[in-house]
Amino acid sequence: MKHTQASWIANEADLRRCIAKPFKKVLQKIQNHIDEGTASWITKSRLAGIATLQPDSTLYVSLCAHATDLITVEQGLIRLRSQALDQNHAEVANHQPRPAGMLVMLPGLDSTIRINGTLERAPEGESLYLNVEESYYHCPKAFLRSGLWRERPDVPTFSPGQQEGLGAQSRTFLEQSPFALLATCSEEGQVDLSPRGDPPGFVRIVGENTLLVPERTGNRIVDSLRNILSCRHVSLMMLLPGSSWTLQIQGEARITNESSLLEASSIKGKVPKVGVVVEVTQTLLQRCSALDDSQIWNPDAYVDPDSLLSPGELIVRQAQPKGRLLNLKGKVVDWVLNQDAKRNLY
Repeated sequence: MKHTQASWIANEADLRRCIAKPFKKVLQKIQNHIDEGTASWITKSRLAGIATLQPDSTLYVSLCAHATDLITVEQGLIRLRSQALDQNHAEVANHQPRPAGMLVMLPGLDSTIRINGTLERAPEGESLYLNVEESYYHCPKAFLRSGLWRERPDVPTFSPGQQEGLGAQSRTFLEQSPFALLATCSEEGQVDLSPRGDPPGFVRIVGENTLLVPERTGNRIVDSLRNILSCRHVSLMMLLPGSSWTLQIQGEARITNESSLLEASSIKGKVPKVGVVVEVTQTLLQRCSALDDSQIWNPDAYVDPDSLLSPGELIVRQAQPKGRLLNLKGKVVDWVLNQDAKRNLY
């Protein structure tokens, strides 16, 4: 795949020429703790993605799923059921605290919470704790675009395996997957996990072992993209709705604004301003039995939105926890979010 020198985004100034800075109000929702409203959301979750920085400086993503009590909040710390994590993460946490990023998902809902911090094993050994350094409500657009919770009758099966580069099964998985979790890491070692979603096949195969992930409109905080500018290691966890199979992709990433490459990712006439090009080094196709056990694909078990604060109420409590007229302000923010989702999905 040939590129001119100008097709690569080299620094944050170049990136911001393509993607404007976020509004200051958006940044106000970022917290260094878990507030009561956020706790009420994440304790209802039955699914979370978690990424850790491995001792060899690679990133690893796994899914944590459990039908009940997946997450609890204790004295500001997030406790995860150790049984819900795969062995890889359990072993990492046995050695020393590891930088981690988590995306807390509520089956049936498009709104999520992003949390960054360090993961470590509790002294009694029965649980894993995430020490919170940053948390905030995340834009729902990736979920809306992917239709992740939409029922799909045809669920393919695969054979588990790990290999260098992209194989036939990985290509089939990518062609059918509408959703991904993108793990990145800053130069200082802070890990971030962010959702990406579009119609199936949105992660395009553009070379023998090369992928392109389009960057759609969102909150414009661009943590993932800024991380890639300083550290090229990335990991993608691809999901198939209704399936317990997952595909993890390790690779090296760069950011491009090459129009000839991005045009094929246009939707409704809108071409992404930038994209993440991933040179794949390794893929891992495996089954996550917890996805079946936790019933996350069962519409009858989806989270009731009326049992939660609305997204607008949550954001207002994050940005102005001591403000007056919180309920009224929450309704205004809900209206703004709905309008934005209708008009600016792409």
